[in-house]
Amino acid sequence: MDRVKDTLTLSDYGKTLAWHNQATSVQIPRGDRAPTLSTAYVDELMALVKAHTEGQHQNHITILVHGFLFDPSEQEPDPSDSDDPRTGVFAVPGKERQPGESWLPIFNVRDATAAADAPLLCFCWTSRGAWARASWSNPYLYPLFDLAPQAARALAGVIQALHANGITIDILAHSLGTRVALKAMGYLDGKTKPSAVRRMVLLNGAEYSIDARDAIEGAATHVFNLVNSNDAVLSTFAEQAAVPFRAQTMRESWVIGYRGVRPTETWIDIAMVPTQTAQQKKQKAVFKALGQFTIESGPDSQRGPHWINYRAPENQRFIRMLLSDPGMTPSFLRSLGIVEGFNASAGAAAYGDIAGIPVPQPPLTSAQRKQQTWP
Repeated sequence: MDRVKDTLTLSDYGKTLAWHNQATSVQIPRGDRAPTLSTAYVDELMALVKAHTEGQHQNHITILVHGFLFDPSEQEPDPSDSDDPRTGVFAVPGKERQPGESWLPIFNVRDATAAADAPLLCFCWTSRGAWARASWSNPYLYPLFDLAPQAARALAGVIQALHANGITIDILAHSLGTRVALKAMGYLDGKTKPSAVRRMVLLNGAEYSIDARDAIEGAATHVFNLVNSNDAVLSTFAEQAAVPFRAQTMRESWVIGYRGVRPTETWIDIAMVPTQTAQQKKQKAVFKALGQFTIESGPDSQRGPHWINYRAPENQRFIRMLLSDPGMTPSFLRSLGIVEGFNASAGAAAYGDIAGIPVPQPPLTSAQRKQQTWP
């Protein structure tokens, strides 16, 4: 294992919003902590950042992290692949595989000629692969327990490099990408972790609640976790995929986008779809007071609740506010009476009740892994 290395590749997603194959790569050994990136790689990274940080945002960048089922080694975007971020969440608006899929309008990018309000770093990671060769019994466990932690170490190295060069960092992540983003926080060293990341907006997070609780400990990052209790991808897939390793009935299998974590001064679970009528009315009033938002929660005509938190234009406006308005903090939202997230099936009393539950270590041997069964 100590001889195994992963490749972190830096490609220019330039001002023309075109993909370029010319790239700088660095080999990073696997281990428990974030890697120390080579000086040459960091210099190249900073040159790219500075090339895209003109004007008032010289020292700020937003990192975007996609979810499950993508392999960035594929040179050309696949227009037929709903999970390819190059034709989806990272795509030029108007040129997505499906209208409304791109995250770039959140940053005021409406077409290929527009510049973003803040420079963006699109973090592409390998989130699918030869799961059977890794001795897993289903295709989700390999990216969940092997690939996401590897990608998180690479992302943590990037965060540490940016932070060391005086760059303020925000993160926007979706689905299994929230596991990468949060585990990256856990890999940061004690000097970097408290102040490296200013804000995180997590959409339909597939990271486990207890893992998130531990990873964010010690960070001053304001985390806005958008919870959707209609998300069947999380309730019937993410929470069950690791059975029997993490039994569905146990709180160690709860995921952040469906159950939330626990309220703290810096972490808030925002119930995009409150389960009770009175709460729904209250939440609508809060969103209206914030900026005449009409938050969409149900499936749209093309994709389901697992994607609606960012696909609906009004939801994108809300995400934009969370990332860009310095007055938006967990305490401010609580002062407005925003409804915080929990799933009714767990009961209101159970919301955030994950104290004392340790994070299980994933099975490492082939025999242990083959014991996992698809739900």
